[in-house]
Amino acid sequence: MGQAEETGLPGAIGRYRVDRKIGEGGMGVVYAGFDPELQRDVAVKLIQPGRFRGKMEMASERLRREAQITAQLAHPNVVTIYDVGESEGGVYIAMELVDGPSLARWIRQDARTWREVVSMFFGAGRGLAAAHDAGLIHRDFKPANVLVGDRRARVVDFGLAHDGPVRSRPVPRGADVLSTSPSVQTSSPVTTTSVGDVSVTISSVGLSADDVESTLTGDAMTVTVEGDEPVTVEGSVTTTGHFVGTPAYMAAEQFLGSDADARSDQFSFCVSLYEGLYGERPFAGKTASEIARNVVEGNVRPAPGRARVPGWLRNILLRGLHPDPGERHESVKALLASIWFTARIMFD
Repeated sequence: MGQAEETGLPGAIGRYRVDRKIGEGGMGVVYAGFDPELQRDVAVKLIQPGRFRGKMEMASERLRREAQITAQLAHPNVVTIYDVGESEGGVYIAMELVDGPSLARWIRQDARTWREVVSMFFGAGRGLAAAHDAGLIHRDFKPANVLVGDRRARVVDFGLAHDGPVRSRPVPRGADVLSTSPSVQTSSPVTTTSVGDVSVTISSVGLSADDVESTLTGDAMTVTVEGDEPVTVEGSVTTTGHFVGTPAYMAAEQFLGSDADARSDQFSFCVSLYEGLYGERPFAGKTASEIARNVVEGNVRPAPGRARVPGWLRNILLRGLHPDPGERHESVKALLASIWFTARIMFD
């Protein structure tokens, strides 16, 4: 894979011409490009060998699995996978190029009415429901994992998806990382890396993406989440290959180590929609342990005084945010139907 001297970008990945870099995360880099054979724009997600310190085979298998899982979902609200392959630079996925922001950024771009927010989230909910219909659990649904283009939401990043219910590992005491996706990795004494919508700076430590459990003692970690103040954590911080997802959007059963299923995704969807409607997440906390306590106890924040969200809509969301999965809506489809049906009654 040659380098374009004037830009520092790879000239091509496989058969795909690279035009510009559009994103970067724990798993690799995403580029906007062009497929000369089929004459269409593409996005190419590339895993780079240098990021995984001898674990490239495992990382590559994970990316292939993500492509296979996503390719099962032929749905307008799920990003379309075109190809998976290898180049000199590493394993890549070629997929639909969505010309637009993440849902997280879309929410912040302009003042949105509650109707506009609900309408966009409806599309994302349909994509999530399509995954559930195929027997898949996303396990990391959040606004940052939804792209908005052509006024349509598309769910992306099925890297943590699982075929059917899966046992979660309980969050250890003292876990103070707001995102502990197993794709985190650092290799230098002082490193800044991004995991989803979380920027993490780690001093004098190294995290392996595939460690079953690594405990960091006596080091400082600064965690910054968009919209929150930076938090510096001293002492023990634990990350584990079994603790996956983003705690700000995780359900009680994921924190407690119980089975996660489609109702766990429903909880994450309701956290995300609540955030879109109210401008803040429903459960307070700047660390995983603080969030976990509020989630497990069902301590939802009071509605902000400035909010213009109908009470009936809040009640529907509160049911989806219940700490007991059995008390939530039967499915994401049932949740969406409840919103649609009630809105018709209230406004027709």
